[in-house]
Amino acid sequence: MDTHSSHQSLKQGHTILWVMTIILRRLPFVLKTILGVIIISSATIFATDEYTSTSMFILESRSSTGNAGIGALAQSFGVSAMGGSLGNDSDPPQFYAAVLSSYDFLANIAQIEYVNPNPSDNGVDQQIVRPIDLFSDPQEELAKRLAITVDALRDKVTTDFDPLSRIITLEVTSEWQWFSEILNKSMLESLNDFNVGKRESRATFERIFTENRLSEAQKELESVEDSLAEFYARNRRIEDSPSLMAEAARTQRRVEVSQQVYLTLSQAYEEARIEEARNTPLITVIDRPEGSSEPLGSILIQIILGALLGLGIAVAYLVFEEFVRVQRIKQSPEYLEFQKVLRQWWPYPKNRP
Repeated sequence: MDTHSSHQSLKQGHTILWVMTIILRRLPFVLKTILGVIIISSATIFATDEYTSTSMFILESRSSTGNAGIGALAQSFGVSAMGGSLGNDSDPPQFYAAVLSSYDFLANIAQIEYVNPNPSDNGVDQQIVRPIDLFSDPQEELAKRLAITVDALRDKVTTDFDPLSRIITLEVTSEWQWFSEILNKSMLESLNDFNVGKRESRATFERIFTENRLSEAQKELESVEDSLAEFYARNRRIEDSPSLMAEAARTQRRVEVSQQVYLTLSQAYEEARIEEARNTPLITVIDRPEGSSEPLGSILIQIILGALLGLGIAVAYLVFEEFVRVQRIKQSPEYLEFQKVLRQWWPYPKNRP
């Protein structure tokens, strides 16, 4: 087994040395191929002329004891869906990544007017620009134009998130540097407005729920308190009757439970009213998009990839050329068949050996 392994290693080493010999023998051709691929790939970057604007934001997680308490109360009264959402005023990063690519969100972005800072230099003549005007035909119907624009924006918008740090990265790519930045900024502002509006709607729902439940709890508390008062009015002396003492203890516990529910709901109601009027955003922008636009491709990376691709093309061509040369010298049946088929498509000189 060791002899077989040594034989394979020698054969592999011979193959590597054979390829290196071919490269060194035709080194000018290899260098020219690499240089040509680098020039073509680099020119492609400048030809596309697209810019990517990047921003990063983090989601603030906020929850209050009062909201957690009202959530538990909601679950205890059979409102399980609401009880799971109350007390948690934040959503996972995946939710906001989905919002940024949703149809309604991008349709709203498509119709916002943006100010072009330099109409003469930015490749867009209009002073006021809307994405729907850039990516769709004004002669088409509005619904079709919105659908086309939303598809175009989805191709130009990329989101990524870190589940540990809750940081979301937003990238917007377009043909214009200023447009990538202003569109990225607009999406952050619209996402913040959506977040505030969603939270206000949730707070309104909480306030309505607690307000109705507080009214019921107040009536229940008054009822058990009246029952306790009537019990003591009917029974002046209960110390000598174990049954009356037990009934008094049960009524007193109902009063205490009703009081606790009423106090918890009162606190939750006041907090819901405060939260309903709050407009503080839950999104903190870490890296703003202004001044972040960069060409879509990196020159250094493109040079490295172009060099590797050029080397691969040159080596593949030289290895194939050397293999064909050896087969031609041997006049192998495979080469003769290959030469016959090749002449049908490429009639090079017949007198070639």
